[in-house]
Amino acid sequence: MFGACKPPWVRKEDFLKTPFNYCDRWCERCQFKHICRVFQREQKSKEAWIKQGKDPNSLDYVFETVRENLEETAKLLKKDAQKWGIDLDEIEDFDCQLLPEPEEFPLCNLAFKFSQKLEKLADDLKLVPEGADEYLILEGIKVISHYQSLIPPKVYRALISKAEEEEEKKMGIYVLDAETSAFIVIRGLLAVAEVLKNLALHRPLGVLRKNCLRLAKTSLKLAEMIDWEFNLGVI
Repeated sequence: MFGACKPPWVRKEDFLKTPFNYCDRWCERCQFKHICRVFQREQKSKEAWIKQGKDPNSLDYVFETVRENLEETAKLLKKDAQKWGIDLDEIEDFDCQLLPEPEEFPLCNLAFKFSQKLEKLADDLKLVPEGADEYLILEGIKVISHYQSLIPPKVYRALISKAEEEEEKKMGIYVLDAETSAFIVIRGLLAVAEVLKNLALHRPLGVLRKNCLRLAKTSLKLAEMIDWEFNLGVI
């Protein structure tokens, strides 16, 4: 359920080559991490830092990794530009259009407000009442916290990609990044809804029951809206 998952429109052989393109970034729970180049590369990078006596969980590691990734991305862009006969030096700044802000999309606003409510619930769940199932609650906090931070940016990416791909389709280019991002969000929302339902049914959490049920319904409704917006038909 967690990690990479093949969308219905992707061929199995293509998915297995690049599972990281269809992933919610929950690597430790992903059944495809043994064939994922991104995961394996990150593991080697962290191991190298540990051997040097450095902390792979530090901000220094994050910034260094981002720098290396950006440098590699720049090299790939230059390589592709040369392949297509594009002179990057001739591209002016005004040729690049600014992306619309997330607040300009109603769906983004709904996702952000929902994320805020999930964050508040995760904090409330940390006060475990007597007699409660600690494993159930800890699992709930993990799932809610993971997707709470993933949902808003993924919804934004899906909407931005949708607008870009509408122009690309006119040129016969089909990327389907919008559909993939939306698919990942829907899976996350369904996982959150399932966890919230289980928490609501747990008697020691009676004081949070109504809130859990309300958020579970919101999660399912948001998933349906995204499914409709991107015409996926996966729900």
